[in-house]
Amino acid sequence: MDRRRGDSGNGKSPGADCLMRDVLPEIERHMLADFPDRLREWRAVAEVAKAARERWVKEVRAAEKLGAPPPPPPISGAPLEPQAPRLRQHDVTIERVATLLAVAAPKGILIVRDELVGWIEGMPNYNRAGRAFWVEALLHVSRGHWTVMQMQEQIIALAAQWKVDLVIIEDTSSGQSLIPILREQPYLEIVGRRPDADKETRLCRHQGRFEAGRILLPIEAPWLADFEAELLAFPYGRYDDQVDALLLFLDWYAQHEQYIHPLIVCVPDLSRPDPWPDFSPRYNVF
Repeated sequence: MDRRRGDSGNGKSPGADCLMRDVLPEIERHMLADFPDRLREWRAVAEVAKAARERWVKEVRAAEKLGAPPPPPPISGAPLEPQAPRLRQHDVTIERVATLLAVAAPKGILIVRDELVGWIEGMPNYNRAGRAFWVEALLHVSRGHWTVMQMQEQIIALAAQWKVDLVIIEDTSSGQSLIPILREQPYLEIVGRRPDADKETRLCRHQGRFEAGRILLPIEAPWLADFEAELLAFPYGRYDDQVDALLLFLDWYAQHEQYIHPLIVCVPDLSRPDPWPDFSPRYNVF
């Protein structure tokens, strides 16, 4: 973060003007590269996905009239529309920053404003958690049919593997037996939660997170295909246990996100063709 303070007319602007007028536009021009080709490819894929979706909707309606089970939705949908790469944005809201970081500037963006304090104070205008840097990432999925003691062993092993210190468990059925057992582990905080609504209602609450690209999945994982298929088929799919687990976390996160993830500001290195630190993408936006 670069901040220049001083009275009007004391020479702050010329250096910034040169950067914004000459340096950054030239870097952005080089960054565009194959963007027009990617945009054309996306439009073709989007049209195919749209046609498949419309065909599936017709098949679902026909199945309802016949009293038959609805067909599963198309597994592959259109990816997010590619956005022109950019390095800078003037007078932008924190909500717009989240969108740009998700689709146009995954390595960071230079925000230019005259009043930094006003921008920071305006972050919670629409959401009291607005001062947080929004990101949720799903790292691993483990599934199986286990007894309570086997579940205890699985959770302890996964907690050690991923170095977590908080575990969220649904406080119903076998979870009611599992919670007191796990609370004997001194290094784990165990949170029991009871769903307050059905799965469809709870998923609707988090629709904005998906639309804003805030749910991140690994690019490759052994469990990824099954997870995506179940999530895309919901609520018409045969299984929904992974959706249930995801909602358990998202419900908890929605109540605590204001205390998590401070705002991160990256410093660009303008001597390099790609001026931002190398945060190689490890996740796909769902």
